[in-house]
Amino acid sequence: MIHYYRDLAQDAARLEAFDQAIRRTVKPGDVVADVGCGLGIFSVFACRAGASRVYAIDAGPVLEVAREVVAHNGCADRVRFLSGFSHDLPVPERVNVALFEDYKVGLLTPMIVHFARDIAQRWLAPGGCLVPGRARVWVAPVSDPAGRRALDFLSATGEHVCGVDLRTARSKAFSSPISRVLAPETLVAPPVLVAELDLLRLDAVRLGFDGGAVATRSAPVHGLLSWFELDLGGVWFSTGPEVPRCAWRQTFLPLEQVIDVRQGAPLDLSLHASPSPPVLGDGVIWRWGLGADGVRVDVSSFEAMPLSAGRLQLARDGFVPRPSRMLRADARVFDLIDGKRTMAEIAREMYVRLPEIYPDQATARFRLEALLGGYSSMIDDAPGG
Repeated sequence: MIHYYRDLAQDAARLEAFDQAIRRTVKPGDVVADVGCGLGIFSVFACRAGASRVYAIDAGPVLEVAREVVAHNGCADRVRFLSGFSHDLPVPERVNVALFEDYKVGLLTPMIVHFARDIAQRWLAPGGCLVPGRARVWVAPVSDPAGRRALDFLSATGEHVCGVDLRTARSKAFSSPISRVLAPETLVAPPVLVAELDLLRLDAVRLGFDGGAVATRSAPVHGLLSWFELDLGGVWFSTGPEVPRCAWRQTFLPLEQVIDVRQGAPLDLSLHASPSPPVLGDGVIWRWGLGADGVRVDVSSFEAMPLSAGRLQLARDGFVPRPSRMLRADARVFDLIDGKRTMAEIAREMYVRLPEIYPDQATARFRLEALLGGYSSMIDDAPGG
């Protein structure tokens, strides 16, 4: 866990950009929410900018590290720590500024939209602002032989491994967006703006772009590259190939068929994103395509999603799920969590009531801790329960 956050802390350009944005946005006396505070660095920035109070919010155990960082930097008297996801927590008071930048490589997911909507509706005071408040999404065709080889690594063996034919799985590799860090010289045409988003007014994962570009050089195109920029108080911070590597990577959208383009050729580009049922993956279906000199390749990440009949049933409104043996057992475990029983007492009851599932108390205790670990941010740890 700590290594992930230390890697983020080494991104000096990103931290300096956010420090400046916080200084431009937070006014003396403001109340600030640092949503997904991580190590607490932005909370310290907000205090230095004059915040009278900061709510540092995180659902992970890193919150305990943030307490130490904040205290060591002399800001403990102004920072209150809240354990959990912001959308699950009661709002102690409306804030003037909310800081949120826990964006994924592709920028948008249903969870990100949910976070942003909740911040806008519950956390921000009238006239309050979100940092960053806007985002831009860009796309460009790229020539990336190394990325192509990594995706098509089985081609050298004829798609066979130890006598097993894997050709049917090949197309799925080319239907999956992957994170990459590419250099500017991989671009075959200038970047095209896909969308500009008001992050306080997101209502769904939805992008739709169909447009053109002109090839600036002759090259084989292996896919499209997408990235985003964030508006940090009037200054745009880019995650694209034209800037030094940052904590965010770019999204490489591969083409199964390589398209050779010539310099000056018109190119038809498309990039679309729409929500999908969470049971099918990360909740986003990406569709992308490229056309040049009479050749057109279109791809959908839907082709790479696991589409078992059981998973598809979960997306149907009319489907009636039937609890499994283990689900019934877990439901009975949650009934035992009443704010009175101790962990040891609950584990003992699990063993006594469900001996066919928990052969001993140690097994019951292991399952109890695993269950509660997933809900740790929702456990009331206040004195007296």
